[in-house]
Amino acid sequence: MMTTRIMTSVGLILLLSIPSTTLGYAAWLKCYIELDDADEVIMGNKIAAFDTLDETQQVFIEVKEKEGDGTWMTEYDYPVGTATSLVVRLKFPEQLDSDPMQFALDIGEGGKISNGGMCDNKRAIGNSAKTEVAVEIDGLTDSVKLWGGWATGYSKVRMTHKLVLNKQKGDEEF
Repeated sequence: MMTTRIMTSVGLILLLSIPSTTLGYAAWLKCYIELDDADEVIMGNKIAAFDTLDETQQVFIEVKEKEGDGTWMTEYDYPVGTATSLVVRLKFPEQLDSDPMQFALDIGEGGKISNGGMCDNKRAIGNSAKTEVAVEIDGLTDSVKLWGGWATGYSKVRMTHKLVLNKQKGDEEF
C-alpha cells in the first residue's frame, strides 16, 4: 500500500516536471477584448497606442492580392460590388523580425478572415512575423479597416498602424 502511494507520488512529480510549451497572450485573447481601446488591459498592462511607439517598435499592415503579382502594399483600393481575396501580414522593423512574437489582427465591417478566423471571422492570431492571414473584402462598403496588436513574449501589447482599404474611385454599382 505504501509502495503504491510512493510510486504514484513519484510518477506525479515526474509528470509535472516535464517541460511544456506555454502560449502567450494571442493564443488566449478572447473576443470581448477590444484591440482598438487604449484603456484595455492585457497581461496586466494597458495597450500601447501606435502613435506612442518609437520607430523601432512601429509595425505596419501590408496586403497583397491573393491572385496578384505578389507585391505587398500599404494602400489598396478594392472594386465595388465584387468580393476580393487578399493576403495580409504585419511588417515588423528588421530588429524585431526574428524575435519570438505573437499578434492578433482584426478586420472591420465589410471584411472577414477566411483562413481560421475567430470572433465571427473578425480576428486572426499568429505567432510569427512570417504569418500571413487570408481575408476577403465583400466590396459592398466604402472602406474596410484592419488593425492589430502584437507583443514579444509576455511584454506589453502594442498596436499596429491601422490600415484603411477603400473602394476604387469612380466605381459605380450597376
